[in-house]
Amino acid sequence: MNERIHKILAVSFLIIIFSIGIIFIISEKMEKNEVENRQLAVMPEFRIAKLDPFPSQFDEYFTDHFPYRNQIIKEYSKFTGRVFNKSPLPKKVVIGNDGWLYMARRCMEGF
Repeated sequence: MNERIHKILAVSFLIIIFSIGIIFIISEKMEKNEVENRQLAVMPEFRIAKLDPFPSQFDEYFTDHFPYRNQIIKEYSKFTGRVFNKSPLPKKVVIGNDGWLYMARRCMEGF
């Protein structure tokens, strides 16, 4: 029984990993992120002569174009705010009573 659970977990893990890769490949890539108001990283050119910078450039590209990135960030912010009562932007936003959000500068001006 224990071996069967390990096989199910291993297959489930592989399905999730490959699903993310397939979704990444077939999903439409944006050029500009409207939420962050910045240009997203472009796909780096792969050259054998210049392999050294490729991994970090591809990492930036993958991070910017990760499938459902904005939705995951939004849900994570909601989760940490509700469950841990932690501000998604601690230097800019303060969580008040009943989950109300306040701009940090305005809160500090009155004190």
